[in-house]
Amino acid sequence: NNVPTDQDSKTLTQPIEEESKVAEGTFVHTLFAIFILSFLCLCHFFVHMKIGVIVSEPIQK
Repeated sequence: NNVPTDQDSKTLTQPIEEESKVAEGTFVHTLFAIFILSFLCLCHFFVHMKIGVIVSEPIQK
């Protein structure tokens, strides 16, 4: 009688564990995406600043 109940508890906990793993994966993916987006924005900003300086220097001279 103890064996089937043990199996039942395992089948009940398995989907919950899988869901938590999926949730962790999506959370990591969103963090990664936010990190990449912020990094790209910073790169974009710095590139524009450098181009702006390079373009504006000859005009000022």
